Amino acid sequence: MALPEKLFGLILAGGLGTRLHPLTLHIPKCLLEINGRAFLDFQLELLAKNNVTDIAISTGYLGEKIDDYLKSHSTHGVYVKTVREGEQLGTGGAIINALPLLPEEFFVIYGDSYLLQPILPVFQAFKKSGRLALMSVIRQEGGALENNCAVKNGFVRGYAKGMPRGAFSHMDYGLLFFKKKALLKYEKANFSTDTIFSDLIQEGQLAAFETASPYYEIGSKEGLRNFKEHITSNNVR
Repeated sequence: MALPEKLFGLILAGGLGTRLHPLTLHIPKCLLEINGRAFLDFQLELLAKNNVTDIAISTGYLGEKIDDYLKSHSTHGVYVKTVREGEQLGTGGAIINALPLLPEEFFVIYGDSYLLQPILPVFQAFKKSGRLALMSVIRQEGGALENNCAVKNGFVRGYAKGMPRGAFSHMDYGLLFFKKKALLKYEKANFSTDTIFSDLIQEGQLAAFETASPYYEIGSKEGLRNFKEHITSNNVR
């Protein structure tokens, strides 16, 4: 399959970062400094290496600081624009709020995640599936508590958080592709992507891409430490 003209993504970065207090009392978590660089800088650099051309960032809490950062720092050749949540909208509402900026096909990642899965194969699987959306998933054996989805024959068949250990074998990896038309029925309101996933599963429209690539997140202090260890040990400057 040929390379797309553009790989366009949405970063959800409007959260309050409460699990990282006091570090995030005066700065959004995507701007936390790790080895002298903002986390967002690492994220944009990785996206550029994946041939991503355009990014929209959904901002909320302290969003003006993200705007200020982007005015004075490199974006590694990626064209970046921001869309502000006027109020806390949740992950689902944030996507709907950003729809006017998004093309007919786009991917979504979270503002606290660093995913080593190459994006192009996921996009190609999304196109091949012919479905309205695709969720990248990672198998975690042993019934990890973070597991939140059931996967069968290339589709996500169930999705729920907080289930008993062993209920599911896979976890949402945090890289999603959508056709815009799948989301037009939703109104801008405070709701979670869980609602969108449930609707897509019921319609048989949520394909799955299984990855074994490592991932990092800075949504918790433990995750922040793990990411710092990763970039230090791999000499990521």
